[in-house]
Amino acid sequence: DIVWGSASTSLEYATADFATSTLAAAVHNTSVKRTFLTRAGWWKANFNPADGYVEPRSATGAFLPIGKTGQAHGFVEGDGSQYTFMVPFDVAGLRSLLGGAKAFVSRLDTLFTELNAGPNSAYAFLGNEPQLDTPYEYLWAGRPDRTEAVVGAAMDSMYAPTPGGYPGNIDGGTMTSWWIFNAIGLYPAIPGDDVLTIGAPRFSRVDISLPDGHLLRIDAPGATRATPYVAGARLDGQRIAKAWLRYSAIADGATLRVRTSAKPSRWAASLTAAPPSYGSQGRE
Repeated sequence: DIVWGSASTSLEYATADFATSTLAAAVHNTSVKRTFLTRAGWWKANFNPADGYVEPRSATGAFLPIGKTGQAHGFVEGDGSQYTFMVPFDVAGLRSLLGGAKAFVSRLDTLFTELNAGPNSAYAFLGNEPQLDTPYEYLWAGRPDRTEAVVGAAMDSMYAPTPGGYPGNIDGGTMTSWWIFNAIGLYPAIPGDDVLTIGAPRFSRVDISLPDGHLLRIDAPGATRATPYVAGARLDGQRIAKAWLRYSAIADGATLRVRTSAKPSRWAASLTAAPPSYGSQGRE
């Protein structure tokens, strides 16, 4: 109640702390890694178990319930319905707090009843940064088909090759980048980590130049906007059973072959296929 946008700021700081912990791990500074990973876990202090939403707290520590669609002083350019999901590095932790995989999917389905409802709504606001990672959280519930459905619908309904073809402010290229990542079928879903989710490309072939002369080729024969689902994937000929891979797997060059479909499939439809999640004790 002292700082405007306190709940939003807490979540953003948590993601920044997580990213700092991964940097510390990369330079083998275990102490700093642990410190910042613990700080990242403080996002749970803003989760109110009484109603299942992230909420601001007063200086006394009391929750300030402001409703599903209220911004008040707790959120910036969004509300509790939308910001509750802004924990991209600990989706498994959020899934648990929301009652498990089935309840998690139900909550996401309700959110995506509308895709770009604005900052004061019980529904999604994919026209702004705080929600850009949320469609991929279905992967942590074994439902990549739902991610593909939401992403495909957003790309088709919210973007167009016209002067007004962006869903709001392009924000220095952020919204463009979101579309392009999805159009090639790879999306960096965990800030600070090298996880790339696998989706349905919009192009039959994409060549991406990597450092040191390496090449990533993404083949998706027959891919169009009419085939927004992934039916299977192979990396250098080896079957991929998960809807994600690490950049390290393609850093030296690789060929990713994606088979797309007009209908949902059961590919990667398992909790064991979920991307990693990082709680305060590390990977879960």
